Amino acid sequence: MNTLYHIYTYPHGISLNGREYLLDDEEDVMLFTSIKKAVAFISDALKKGGELDADVDLTTDQMENDFGLWVEEVGLE
Repeated sequence: MNTLYHIYTYPHGISLNGREYLLDDEEDVMLFTSIKKAVAFISDALKKGGELDADVDLTTDQMENDFGLWVEEVGLE
């Protein structure tokens, strides 16, 4: 089975609140086939929203530290 990844954040930056996951248009958790693709998706969204310069590529460290977003492997059985 291929490994999948999802993106999540903590509401208001507080981990006691539980996680909020990135959802698609049907309100299903978005899944990515690699960490690189997940980070690229967020990078593109931030560029479109003007929160990231067009010539900058987001790193996982920036995603976590600057935007409070994390990528995690999905535990599918």
